Amino acid sequence: MKKIPFLFFLFSPLWLFPQTGTIAGSAFWKYNDFIGNKADAASEVWLYRDSVAAPLKTECDFQGSFKFDNLKPGKYLIIIKSKNAKDDWSDNYIQLRYAPLSEYFTKDISSIDKSLFDSATYYQKAYSSATTEKYGPFSANKHFKKMRELNRQYLQCVKRVFSNIPKGSFQYFDWEIPLDYPHRLFIKECEVKPNETFSVVADFGLTAI
Repeated sequence: MKKIPFLFFLFSPLWLFPQTGTIAGSAFWKYNDFIGNKADAASEVWLYRDSVAAPLKTECDFQGSFKFDNLKPGKYLIIIKSKNAKDDWSDNYIQLRYAPLSEYFTKDISSIDKSLFDSATYYQKAYSSATTEKYGPFSANKHFKKMRELNRQYLQCVKRVFSNIPKGSFQYFDWEIPLDYPHRLFIKECEVKPNETFSVVADFGLTAI
């Protein structure tokens, strides 16, 4: 009789035991062309299953690695916020706009009027163009006044873009309204399969500042 539990375990179908998978990955950023890539240690990582359950959260270790074990099979959304790499807000906005957020959050940002985004991009380009304009000693004040005004218009438009995102839409996510140089985001949908590891590599590239 004592051998029955062992024989039951040995010949039992696999479906009697929970089948789980893993999501593992790494994040890195480029310090400069001379030093190259560095591990993005302490980057924040969120893993969402749906809009009801609280996400799993972890941080990248000193090697830039992270791991989620014992995950039920299915689709997940992973969001990584870089600790070191920063960039213009528009890259984050584009990622958020085209990510399948509605499946994991109460809302998404696809409903925001695209003309707001286009306007912010226009002001951004105008400001960037102004920074390269040449000016003399007698036109310096006029030049910098123009730059300050273009920058003001740009930031005001960015505020209008993100003020259209309903509060509470991104549950649990530490959302910030990025103005100049927010921490860069990495967003990817993952599919977990039984007894398999889904690999994620977040390359944040060269930081803006």
